[in-house]
Amino acid sequence: AIPGITSKMLLEKVQLNQKSIVNKESLAVLISSTIPEILLTIGAGDIAHLVPDLKQTVINSLGHL
Repeated sequence: AIPGITSKMLLEKVQLNQKSIVNKESLAVLISSTIPEILLTIGAGDIAHLVPDLKQTVINSLGHL
């Protein structure tokens, strides 16, 4: 984690209409159910550790189209 940096603070800097804070436990389910065209993850903690699992979730979701 980066001291003084929060998820809410980062989200406020993103100038998109569709944006949200999602906890790690719900992220794979959200990706599977929405199949986003572009997926951007931003975090001040350990978000990078989730990339391999998120990549596989996207690949699996695309296989079900």
